[in-house]
Amino acid sequence: MRGSVTVTLRCTALCLIGVTACSKDQPQTPLPPPSSVAHSPQVENPFQIAEAEVYVGSWRIDRSAYVGLSASSAEAATAYLRAALSALPKDAAPKRDVYQRVDLDAGPVYPMDVAWKRIGSESVPILLLPAAHQIRSTLSSPDLNLAFSGAPQVLGRTVLFQPGKSSEAPVHVPALPRGSAISAGVFKHQPPHLKLGKLVLKGRDADAPDREPLAPLRIGEKRGASLVAMLRTVPAFPQNPILRIAQIEMPNQPQRAWVSYAILDANGARRGTTSVLPSGESSFAKPFHSEIHDPHVGRHSLLRLPTPIRLGTNEGPYEEIALDEWFCTAKPAMFVVTLDPSSTPFRESFNLRHIEPDVPIDEPIWMVIVFSNIEPTDLIEGLRFLAPGSELKNEDSLLVQLQQLHKQVLTQ
Repeated sequence: MRGSVTVTLRCTALCLIGVTACSKDQPQTPLPPPSSVAHSPQVENPFQIAEAEVYVGSWRIDRSAYVGLSASSAEAATAYLRAALSALPKDAAPKRDVYQRVDLDAGPVYPMDVAWKRIGSESVPILLLPAAHQIRSTLSSPDLNLAFSGAPQVLGRTVLFQPGKSSEAPVHVPALPRGSAISAGVFKHQPPHLKLGKLVLKGRDADAPDREPLAPLRIGEKRGASLVAMLRTVPAFPQNPILRIAQIEMPNQPQRAWVSYAILDANGARRGTTSVLPSGESSFAKPFHSEIHDPHVGRHSLLRLPTPIRLGTNEGPYEEIALDEWFCTAKPAMFVVTLDPSSTPFRESFNLRHIEPDVPIDEPIWMVIVFSNIEPTDLIEGLRFLAPGSELKNEDSLLVQLQQLHKQVLTQ
């Protein structure tokens, strides 16, 4: 169905990071608890979050992904994109509507339900992302699994499982929009987790199979649940809201880790009146459909990851839509997130589209994603696509300038 994550019962290989789903006939061994959290290296003159947003005319560039990386790498990538945008009309940036939540006169509070009003419009942000090799080279070790060593501090955790006949649903809150909170008691009569086949953990939750909230699943016990995988995430750098190190651990298989890019809150206001949709997805989940690349383990998309949260607090559970390393290797390395026709404010349905000049996009654009390693000719064509009918100034000399700036980006 358009606008929703494709859910299948296949065991699909995750290209690039080499993850394959385990057979249900394979022995199920409970996973050990994580030792977690990332130790980021000290970077001289790191880029700061306060400097993240810049404008070129009406074009808005979001550089949040560079927080913790060197300021020189952020400036090189910005100069590259800025030069291309400067050749376009300064008022040609696409717009998106802005809405504000309002209190309902009666009924449940957000995110159980939602009402809104339109308060204006704003330029669609261009999310500028560093290439994965740049992030890997900045970290302390090329083995990304080492990001999960040391004392736990900030960690996201999702347990994927196949329920058994003796499994009981934990009374636990499903993943919610970032910053919201609901009492777990709201779900005590119809806990959704057995139908979802996953449990996203809060900051104070244990992830040992014999402790709450996992104990009711009876993981590894006779007629109990079979563990499919544990997903974990940590920030690549402190205060960075975009860059993550993601890890998957599956029974009888080595741990795998990869760089991921959190681009969207994965959850919003509830759809319908139940906690689980007929598709098997959470009714809080924002559908995200990517025909380009969408790796799965069983029916679970690996583009939907737990949000890192501070352990020892009652924060969470939250999730993010997060791209993996495949996207920065795509040609061209430029994408748009669009709103599906089924989308409504605070219950958005997203589609991810590859920018291809010969393929029109009729849906409203929510976000533009540009990887800094994109080739100059692809960048020009992609921006021309965003501003149809616009003439680029001095295109031949622009291309020469972009080629020089592109070399500087790659050497940072």
